[in-house]
Amino acid sequence: MNSGCGVTFRNFVLLFATLCTGCSTDEARSPWTGSVTDSAGVTIVSNSDEPIWNDADRWTVEQDLVIGAVEGDPNYLFGDITGICVGTDRRIYVLDQAGTMKVRVYTSDGVFLDAFGQAGNGPGEMGNIVGPCLMAPGDTLHIPDQQNRRVNRYASDGSSVGNVRFDIQQGIPMGWGVDSDGRILQQLRPLETAYQMTDGGVDFVVALGNDGVVTDTLLEFPSGGVFVRLSVGAGTFKFFAEEPNWATTTDGHIIHGTNDNYWIGMSDGSGNLVRVTTKFYEPQAISEADRAVVVGVMAEGMQGLGIPTATIQR
Repeated sequence: MNSGCGVTFRNFVLLFATLCTGCSTDEARSPWTGSVTDSAGVTIVSNSDEPIWNDADRWTVEQDLVIGAVEGDPNYLFGDITGICVGTDRRIYVLDQAGTMKVRVYTSDGVFLDAFGQAGNGPGEMGNIVGPCLMAPGDTLHIPDQQNRRVNRYASDGSSVGNVRFDIQQGIPMGWGVDSDGRILQQLRPLETAYQMTDGGVDFVVALGNDGVVTDTLLEFPSGGVFVRLSVGAGTFKFFAEEPNWATTTDGHIIHGTNDNYWIGMSDGSGNLVRVTTKFYEPQAISEADRAVVVGVMAEGMQGLGIPTATIQR
């Protein structure tokens, strides 16, 4: 899901990896047994549960570039990465909200070039909850700033080119994007749904004008259940709950769905559904081993930050 703000429990070494397909083989593939139909102008692609890839065709992950270190040059040490984006010249921008609120810039092969930004609420400055990093047309960086309630804009050289303010009363920002026209897109969750965990809520993906006013509503979907129920001094996370996910494409479309089924919609820039891709999917039960892995990683990271054991247990 496109994330409006991230919670990171341990220091990170920045890893870039590329997905690559396996080499083609002479082994025959199974024929595709799905279907393509039309429903009121919407293309429906239905995939069956019969696989057509063999083991040699499965995607693999290979390390392509590593930026970061455990110690040494501070330009390669990261504390809380909340955004990564890449310019048309292949320069890599890394947003690290730990301490100094800097965006660090690297060449395509990982050599540090420059850094810009600092903590504060003045022009070009950032509050303590920022991210993700969004790359708009013209290599203009857009960085949502939750504390200052605005989206900061930067030219590729790091100079501030203004901001767009947003109204938190309209809803909790759950996700961000920039479309091919440079419009800022924002996923909003109603306040009563987010904080009171009421059922039946609806999230909206809206487009913001330069004045921060909503100019269009592009998507609507049921609110998810992962967000936090807040109370005095505590919060509750519901992992693996249903959550909407969406992303923009370079050709002006929006891809969207939820994480509890295999239904992927494609809408145009006005929010009109034009294509749906489905596949048979059987949800798997969360095991005690799954739970132990998630809790263990969280506890380990929190311990690394010096959080008291009693607080971690709570």
